[in-house]
Amino acid sequence: MKKFTLCIAIFLNLSAFSQSKITYLYDQDILNTESETQLASNLKAYGLEYASQIDLNRKCDYLFAAIRLRDSQIYLEIKDCYEFSRGSALVGKLSQKDNPQAYAGAISFLTNDILQNPERYKSSVAQTDTVIKENEHASRYFFAPSAYNLKKGELYGATNYFLAYDFQYGITDNFSLGMGSTIAAIPFYITPKLSFKVGEKSRVSVGDMLVLGTWGTQFTMNLAYGVYTYGSSNSNVSLGLAYLTSSGADLDTKLSQPVINLSAMARLSPFMYIVSENYFSMGTSTGKSYESYYDQNNVWKTNTFNYDKSSNIAMGALGFRFINKKRDVQSIQFGLAYFINSKTIKYLNGKPAEVWNIEQNSTNQFFIPTLSLFYKFGRKV
Repeated sequence: MKKFTLCIAIFLNLSAFSQSKITYLYDQDILNTESETQLASNLKAYGLEYASQIDLNRKCDYLFAAIRLRDSQIYLEIKDCYEFSRGSALVGKLSQKDNPQAYAGAISFLTNDILQNPERYKSSVAQTDTVIKENEHASRYFFAPSAYNLKKGELYGATNYFLAYDFQYGITDNFSLGMGSTIAAIPFYITPKLSFKVGEKSRVSVGDMLVLGTWGTQFTMNLAYGVYTYGSSNSNVSLGLAYLTSSGADLDTKLSQPVINLSAMARLSPFMYIVSENYFSMGTSTGKSYESYYDQNNVWKTNTFNYDKSSNIAMGALGFRFINKKRDVQSIQFGLAYFINSKTIKYLNGKPAEVWNIEQNSTNQFFIPTLSLFYKFGRKV
């Protein structure tokens, strides 16, 4: 047992010297451009390469250093891709606004010293209350978006039963653009999204989903939305408000109604999350029913009956997301989706002799299992 422990310790120490690339995780107000440039220069002098981009498929080529502010003090902690801590230290109350050179110098010195002398910094590990390994799948739940955005250069793909596909690309750290469809290319949608951090644990985003008919179908649907997310990338809750409209010659029912979304995720273990996504909508739409018959002269005729439909809809899904232990950019999600629709039909100009839509309250509901796969490509800036 002692030999095994010694081998592990030697392996970890050797890997510390073999890994020369290091990237930093920090809030936007901790490092500015000047101090970041100085930090990269200082690290180079120590034989370390400052990585502003991470190859998501080669994450174990990098070390991860978190710079966090806690109780007005700045802490530095370094971990590898397996979340083994190499050590942590108190940087102090240095301010990059007053002296970015000294700020970057202190961080780069402590970074090198932790890697060269890890035992010195493991005996009194600073409590940063942070998880170095952030959730790579924080930007969405089952389908609904959170206010977390993809980083610049990240490409995020998802599929449901390999029948529907969705792709999102981080154009900047705050703006992403996506699209999706089914294997039959019916329909097609595009989804721009703009996100902002407004507090330590608060983010907001605004976006839109425009759905277009394809292969000769004539219809459009549009969902404009805003989302507020509270929590970390690993455990959070989101409240979304949206407005759904639809139009087109191939739609019998026109929609114009608000939609509320309530979604949440919680980290149960390093590789498992529970995820919930729920939509609620109340509105009135218009539609048409048709009745075809032969008249007394044996001529085929069709009557059209207009109606208003009041609908109360609840839909969503609950399930578990499992993260690939070797590649955390991959995940698989199992769940149970539900749909409940309580509706009332009111005909305006008479109704067909055989009414399929009953003119009274009725409720339709069904539940189906879901299977989703997620994969993040590209490079994180």
